[in-house]
Amino acid sequence: MRKKWSVVTGVVMLILAFAAGAFASNHIKISNYIKIIVNGQEIKPDVPPQIINGRTMVPVKWIAESLGADVQLEQSSEGYTVKITSKLLERLHAIEPEQPNTIVNDWNREQIKQFLEQNTIHSIQDIRSLGCKVPFEITSEDDSWIRPIYSKAWHSTFMGGKYSDITQLISCAQRNFFIYTGGLSEGAGLYYMIGFSEDWEKPVGSSFNSSHSFELWLLSHKVKEIYRLDDEWLVVVEPQLQGYQTVRINYSDAGIMVDKETKSRIMLFRMVTPEGYELERAAEVLPVQ
Repeated sequence: MRKKWSVVTGVVMLILAFAAGAFASNHIKISNYIKIIVNGQEIKPDVPPQIINGRTMVPVKWIAESLGADVQLEQSSEGYTVKITSKLLERLHAIEPEQPNTIVNDWNREQIKQFLEQNTIHSIQDIRSLGCKVPFEITSEDDSWIRPIYSKAWHSTFMGGKYSDITQLISCAQRNFFIYTGGLSEGAGLYYMIGFSEDWEKPVGSSFNSSHSFELWLLSHKVKEIYRLDDEWLVVVEPQLQGYQTVRINYSDAGIMVDKETKSRIMLFRMVTPEGYELERAAEVLPVQ
């Protein structure tokens, strides 16, 4: 959001506010000793505030910057223009939705819903008995990693707030099971949104040809077996207190031969315990024969 104020207009607006003694929110106030207090902290501009003809004059640039605005002076034939861009507002837009609406379904739930509307799912017993057992390769794991309650990558100043959207963060926090089909951007997004950062020095996932393979990323679970029956996958896991594991699956090992004529459609992944209790579902568009 950008606003252009002339110097005169901006100063007059601030003068009127300070003539009343303080903003109504009490975030900014000027005492009788002409101290400038912003959010409880005194600021000392290079040009001190002055009282002229009973009115308090303060530097616009210092006040605006103390409130989180980016201030630029632009000279034109008409004089100077103070251009104020609120960094705080930009950061706020990166964090939360525009309107205070209730959002129930994320992208994953919408994919699952679409799959269920178009298919009748098999029982867990049928997938295990009638489906093909799919081999997999563990590409990374660590039992010591603890999922953080907050990561520096989620801060609105990190990469311009790319991973700050609270709806996406909550969506990730509700899940322990993710499907990674390849791509640097997708992998980085999954890495940071889950809670990893540059501080974590151990590998997470692996490099692979997205035409040949994909990966499953699991938090606080370890894969024991994987089955596939039609467009349904059963991932048998053992719960863990912490840690993560990633496994790679080759399409050919699941009976999927990928070529130029191969089409894609939504497939359903169901994470279950060895006893058959379903823990979580995920859906992803994958190539099929």
